[in-house]
Amino acid sequence: QEMFFEIMSDRDRLSELAKIIGKLRFAVEGNDQSTIKETEIEIRLLAKYLPDHYRMEQLLETAKGIGNKASELASLYLERCYSLLNEEFEKTMEIETRIQTLEP
Repeated sequence: QEMFFEIMSDRDRLSELAKIIGKLRFAVEGNDQSTIKETEIEIRLLAKYLPDHYRMEQLLETAKGIGNKASELASLYLERCYSLLNEEFEKTMEIETRIQTLEP
Protein backbone atom coordinates (compact mmCIF):
# COMPACT_ATOMS: atom_id res chain seq x y z
CA GLN A 1 0.00 0.00 0.00
CA GLU A 2 2.89 2.34 0.69
CA MET A 3 4.03 1.98 -2.91
CA PHE A 4 0.52 2.87 -4.02
CA PHE A 5 0.64 6.07 -1.91
CA GLU A 6 4.04 6.94 -3.35
CA ILE A 7 2.87 7.06 -6.96
CA MET A 8 -0.32 9.04 -6.26
CA SER A 9 -0.67 12.78 -6.78
CA ASP A 10 -1.28 14.94 -3.70
CA ARG A 11 -4.90 15.38 -4.81
CA ASP A 12 -5.34 11.60 -5.00
CA ARG A 13 -3.64 11.20 -1.63
CA LEU A 14 -6.10 13.65 -0.09
CA SER A 15 -9.02 11.77 -1.65
CA GLU A 16 -7.68 8.55 -0.17
CA LEU A 17 -7.16 10.31 3.16
CA ALA A 18 -10.78 11.46 3.16
CA LYS A 19 -11.93 7.87 2.67
CA ILE A 20 -9.69 6.59 5.45
CA ILE A 21 -10.78 9.38 7.81
CA GLY A 22 -14.41 8.45 7.14
CA LYS A 23 -13.61 4.84 7.95
CA LEU A 24 -11.81 5.94 11.13
CA ARG A 25 -14.71 8.14 12.26
CA PHE A 26 -17.12 5.25 11.72
CA ALA A 27 -14.85 2.95 13.75
CA VAL A 28 -14.54 5.51 16.56
CA GLU A 29 -18.31 5.94 16.78
CA GLY A 30 -18.71 2.15 16.88
CA ASN A 31 -15.79 1.67 19.29
CA ASP A 32 -14.17 -0.77 16.84
CA GLN A 33 -10.64 -0.82 18.24
CA SER A 34 -9.11 -3.07 15.57
CA THR A 35 -10.34 -0.83 12.73
CA ILE A 36 -9.19 2.26 14.63
CA LYS A 37 -5.68 0.81 14.87
CA GLU A 38 -5.73 -0.33 11.24
CA THR A 39 -6.83 3.06 9.90
CA GLU A 40 -4.36 4.89 12.13
CA ILE A 41 -1.55 2.87 10.53
CA GLU A 42 -2.89 3.67 7.05
CA ILE A 43 -3.06 7.39 7.84
CA ARG A 44 0.47 7.41 9.23
CA LEU A 45 1.76 5.68 6.08
CA LEU A 46 -0.07 8.14 3.86
CA ALA A 47 1.14 11.10 5.93
CA LYS A 48 4.73 10.32 4.90
CA TYR A 49 3.79 11.46 1.39
CA LEU A 50 2.01 14.67 2.33
CA PRO A 51 3.59 18.00 3.27
CA ASP A 52 4.12 18.74 6.97
CA HIS A 53 2.02 21.89 6.79
CA TYR A 54 -1.07 19.69 6.29
CA ARG A 55 -0.78 18.86 10.02
CA MET A 56 -1.53 15.20 9.61
CA GLU A 57 -0.82 14.36 13.25
CA GLN A 58 -3.38 16.91 14.43
CA LEU A 59 -5.90 15.61 11.90
CA LEU A 60 -5.35 12.04 13.04
CA GLU A 61 -5.66 12.83 16.75
CA THR A 62 -8.76 14.92 16.14
CA ALA A 63 -10.37 12.22 13.98
CA LYS A 64 -9.85 9.71 16.81
CA GLY A 65 -11.89 11.90 19.16
CA ILE A 66 -15.42 11.10 20.19
CA GLY A 67 -18.46 13.20 19.38
CA ASN A 68 -19.72 15.78 16.94
CA LYS A 69 -17.06 18.34 17.80
CA ALA A 70 -14.28 15.91 16.91
CA SER A 71 -16.06 15.04 13.69
CA GLU A 72 -16.47 18.70 12.74
CA LEU A 73 -12.83 19.48 13.58
CA ALA A 74 -11.59 16.52 11.53
CA SER A 75 -13.67 17.73 8.62
CA LEU A 76 -12.21 21.23 8.96
CA TYR A 77 -8.65 19.88 9.08
CA LEU A 78 -9.33 17.91 5.91
CA GLU A 79 -10.91 20.94 4.25
CA ARG A 80 -7.81 22.90 5.24
CA CYS A 81 -5.61 20.37 3.43
CA TYR A 82 -7.62 20.80 0.24
CA SER A 83 -7.51 24.59 0.45
CA LEU A 84 -3.73 24.46 0.89
CA LEU A 85 -3.42 22.13 -2.08
CA ASN A 86 -5.49 24.51 -4.18
CA GLU A 87 -3.49 27.49 -2.88
CA GLU A 88 -6.66 29.13 -1.59
CA PHE A 89 -4.87 30.94 1.20
CA GLU A 90 -7.70 33.28 2.15
CA LYS A 91 -10.00 30.29 2.55
CA THR A 92 -7.27 28.53 4.55
CA MET A 93 -7.19 31.45 6.98
CA GLU A 94 -10.98 31.29 7.40
CA ILE A 95 -10.76 27.57 8.11
CA GLU A 96 -7.95 28.18 10.62
CA THR A 97 -10.19 30.64 12.46
CA ARG A 98 -13.02 28.10 12.57
CA ILE A 99 -10.62 25.44 13.85
CA GLN A 100 -9.36 27.72 16.60
CA THR A 101 -12.89 28.44 17.81
CA LEU A 102 -13.61 24.70 18.13
CA GLU A 103 -10.33 23.50 19.63
CA PRO A 104 -10.12 23.22 23.41
